[in-house]
Amino acid sequence: TVTYGQACASYLAVRCLRQLGEEDRESYPLASQALLNNTYVDDVISGTSTVEDARSLQEQLTMLLVRGLENPADLISSAQLKDNSLWWNGPDWLADQCPVTSRGDSNVRFTDDAVYRAEVEAKRFTTVYNLSVPQLLASNETINTLITDGSAFTKIERTLAYCIRFVHNCRKRREDRILFNLTVLELEFARREVLKYSQSVYFAEERKCLQNKRELNKSSSLLQLHPFLDEHGLIRVGGELHAAPWSFDRKHPILLPARCRTTRLLIEREHRALLHAGSQLLLASIRQRYWPLNARDLVRQVCRSCVWCAKHNPRGLTQAMGSLPRERIHPSRAFTITGVDFAGPIITLVNKGRGRKTCKSYIALFVCFATKAIHLEVTSELSTTAFMATLRRFIGRRGLPRRICSDNATNFVDAKRELQELYTFIHTSINGEVGDALQERGKEWRFIPPYSPHLGGLWEAGVKSCKYHLRRVMGNTLFTFVQIEACLNSRPLSPLSSDPSDLEPLTPGHFLVGGPLVCLPDRDLATLKINRLDRWELVQRSVQDLWKRWAAEYVAKLQSRVKWKTQRENLQVNDLVLLKEDNLAPLKWKIGRVTEVHPGMDNLVRVATRTQGH
Repeated sequence: TVTYGQACASYLAVRCLRQLGEEDRESYPLASQALLNNTYVDDVISGTSTVEDARSLQEQLTMLLVRGLENPADLISSAQLKDNSLWWNGPDWLADQCPVTSRGDSNVRFTDDAVYRAEVEAKRFTTVYNLSVPQLLASNETINTLITDGSAFTKIERTLAYCIRFVHNCRKRREDRILFNLTVLELEFARREVLKYSQSVYFAEERKCLQNKRELNKSSSLLQLHPFLDEHGLIRVGGELHAAPWSFDRKHPILLPARCRTTRLLIEREHRALLHAGSQLLLASIRQRYWPLNARDLVRQVCRSCVWCAKHNPRGLTQAMGSLPRERIHPSRAFTITGVDFAGPIITLVNKGRGRKTCKSYIALFVCFATKAIHLEVTSELSTTAFMATLRRFIGRRGLPRRICSDNATNFVDAKRELQELYTFIHTSINGEVGDALQERGKEWRFIPPYSPHLGGLWEAGVKSCKYHLRRVMGNTLFTFVQIEACLNSRPLSPLSSDPSDLEPLTPGHFLVGGPLVCLPDRDLATLKINRLDRWELVQRSVQDLWKRWAAEYVAKLQSRVKWKTQRENLQVNDLVLLKEDNLAPLKWKIGRVTEVHPGMDNLVRVATRTQGH
């Protein structure tokens, strides 16, 4: 096969295949059809055999491209449809190719079924004024039942509209019945009937006065609004905005009673339509068409009772602050009753010198209930094993506490479980003096309720003070926890007295040596140069003076309450509550139900047991 013309190689290849398809069409019909229908020649002009054919093809392509510029669909987005002849008449070349013929009598005839469908379709666009005749008005009992049982104003409105249509269709022939969806006019008529019924119940005296064209009673709540009856029998606000350039509904909104359920449901629907807007926006939007009495209070009640709004902007439950526990105001040796918490992490050195490494460490803070003395320990991780080692170091330095209090951290819970298993094993498996001695050293461990860090405010304040000093000494300088611990234990527990000779405030450091660690230390009798009894009495008197000063200066300062000063309503069993999660958005907080309450000594509930929902 020999091709012709001067063209590029790609065109010559395709042209060769098409030529083969034309020559062997009879021998290979399927292959020939595939080649001729599924191949494309791109270089159309240079592939012609003569110059005249190329010019003719060029003129045809130019005309075709010009027609592409006359595309009426492109004019929709140009906002020039009104005076554009291309949009109304079409392209000029299309009119030249379509000769105009005279219209004669058409022989087209429509079937009865087509005519019936056209009439039904036409009814969709006709107004339904015949629904407002008195015979089709809904009874007051029906409207009252819908308002009482309805959960949303839209359901009440649509249900009443369907009831009115049902009565209308029952009185009409089959071909005159309305079978399509509810129209806007039907919904507006049903809405007017619901509002008219609410006004007749709560504004009965005012309606009678307006119908009889008499003045309202001076004690009426509508007197200052200058109400009037419109053409539909609704009471509207007269007001002073007759000349305002607004719509009739905005200048004369429909009056709504404050205590009616209809008003609340209408405000709730508007609240959802505005995507749970706030009080100001909701009030401004509802007053575009309606004028509820005491609207501001109603709008606030709707916003506060909305579940989604409550989840998005929750308010924590608070109760009046309770009295201090007995351990905070009774004299005792330092760290007899101890609270413990962790802080951090902080970066510490593993080793010094060449190739030194750093790691994360945590601070274990022990605080005394009576004296607020603080003991700091470093732990490498938040695990039960690491905490047990930290606890042993604390006991070896400060003595064995009688009770340890903490939050519900996992390492604390596991440590308590491990200690209980150890003491149970000692008590049941080992007999004799060793077992009895170890059993007597068993500590009492108490946890504060979950989700209540304010109950552990003593050690939370200690963590805050510890971080205060850490931020000022950390950096490139190495530090020791002993120095920070000394600073914390040197803070005054109470303000300095007014006595000019008293230059030393009462601090937690005064109480750190007020008692033995685990056992009583032996006294060095060789150093005593005075009578032992006199020396003992002198020491005891100093200790007693120290605790008297503690009671007079420090404990008396704890009398006032800095927050939570008013009593709130107690939680009750079966109350629904939101479970606050610090790491989740408020809308993702789970809902719980109170199953048990735990009142304090003053019968105020600050702790409750709950079940968690999904």
